[in-house]
Amino acid sequence: MTPSLSSIAVRPIVGYALFFGFGFSSWLLTTAIFSESANIIPIAPEGRALNSILDIIVNISNIPAFLIVIGQHRLGLADKPLILLLLGLNLAGSVLAMAAWDTTVTVAGSDVSLVLLAVTLLAGLIGNLAIFTFYSFAKPFDNRMTTALSTGVGSCGLIGQVMAVSQRAGRIDDNGHPIPVFSIEIFF
Repeated sequence: MTPSLSSIAVRPIVGYALFFGFGFSSWLLTTAIFSESANIIPIAPEGRALNSILDIIVNISNIPAFLIVIGQHRLGLADKPLILLLLGLNLAGSVLAMAAWDTTVTVAGSDVSLVLLAVTLLAGLIGNLAIFTFYSFAKPFDNRMTTALSTGVGSCGLIGQVMAVSQRAGRIDDNGHPIPVFSIEIFF
């Protein structure tokens, strides 16, 4: 018997909204970082190379995500604990980005945006693992829930990009410093 939303005593519209929100969370931190990068680039030691570096890091995060999923399935572990961990890590990553996005360290004589790069790796890992686990979790439910999940995943960049536009991301003063409407910390 395939579980349905009625079997868990939730109306379909509520279930649809929940699965949409669930999918929406998957890449939210990653898209927030890229959406805010126009304000970070003038400050970050990586400068204009920042987005390329961030993109490489997100792509590298596919490797541990894949290994985690292989291990999860070989050990017979359920998706629910991993999903709860991902949601918690997403929140923790957002708080860390908010508190310390501009923390740098010197590596081989060059400054590096350590926290921003680490949070990007975490965000990519969360997004990649979400794709592996969220759809597996949604599979037993009504097909409309998979549609809602997919719609949420596809819409996850919307909030970060609307916020970036509303704060006029990329606007700089005469000295090349960003002048956002609200701070980068508030953005995260």
